[in-house]
Amino acid sequence: MVGLMTENEFVRHMPCSNCGSSDGNSLYTDGHTYCFVCHDRTGDNDVIHNRHVTKTVHLTGSAERLHKRKISEKTNKFYQIYRDGNTLRFPYYDESGILQGVKIKTKQKDFRYEGVPTDTLFGQHRFPNSGKRIVVTEGELDAASCYEAMGGWPMVSLPHGAASAKKDIQKQIPLFQGYEEIVLFFDGDDPGRKAAEEAASVLPAGKVSIARLEGFKDPSEALQADDAEAIRKAIWDAKPFRPDGLVDGKTLLEVVTTPQPPCDHEYPFKGLNKKLHGIRYGELTTFTAGTGAGKTSIMRHIATDLLQKGESVGILELEASNRRT
Repeated sequence: MVGLMTENEFVRHMPCSNCGSSDGNSLYTDGHTYCFVCHDRTGDNDVIHNRHVTKTVHLTGSAERLHKRKISEKTNKFYQIYRDGNTLRFPYYDESGILQGVKIKTKQKDFRYEGVPTDTLFGQHRFPNSGKRIVVTEGELDAASCYEAMGGWPMVSLPHGAASAKKDIQKQIPLFQGYEEIVLFFDGDDPGRKAAEEAASVLPAGKVSIARLEGFKDPSEALQADDAEAIRKAIWDAKPFRPDGLVDGKTLLEVVTTPQPPCDHEYPFKGLNKKLHGIRYGELTTFTAGTGAGKTSIMRHIATDLLQKGESVGILELEASNRRT
């Protein structure tokens, strides 16, 4: 058994200046801190934060209703979330369905892990490897809260929170390939939003949606407020993720069918208007001609006309002097 290299006691939760979490940072009796959201640490770097590793691990405690969290005994029994004294225990199974470890959470929100680390997501062993939709949350209780609101749908969670979301998601690409839709339902704070976009970038294109919860930080908070409908709405209304610059053609119907004026401005030359049908925003028109043919003169004439119509005009004359311009 590999235990703590230095014995320290948890003192209190505190904000993290590195990631902005309001209570993810933990202060210990020797003065060092460790954030369980972004994994930033200060002080003694030799401390292993409450991570006991053993070759064998057992499920202890029993499933019971979490009254404050509004999570039923049935849901906790399904996920095997057991209360053991003053702790909650969350089991982690490997891809073969064999119990490998247990994450333990105290009332002070202090975490430790017993057993062998896995590459799987929490709750993954409870659901098939293919289906219509799978929802991924930041934490175990968020997944259980979503399942409480939408029983029967696959709800899993990241094993290490938002900080390692992209890395943990990448390890389970084969699982996600089996689902038609992948909903990332992370916390509504900045780290959660950033993690969702980073994780979405490595998942199968066209399958990922990002859920946003209005009025609550996470699904657990919504369920505690008896607003399971907010959880369901966030999942049903999850927006498809698209990298910057990619546009779904279906969203352009209104743009291409809305009548547009033939031009935004007419040229101050009748012949040019007949050729080009006026000036339109978003178009680039290039004038070419030999030296001394009058390109600059035409540009200045057009610029003057636009200024008189109330438009702002930017001019970059690469050959003219400042005095001439």
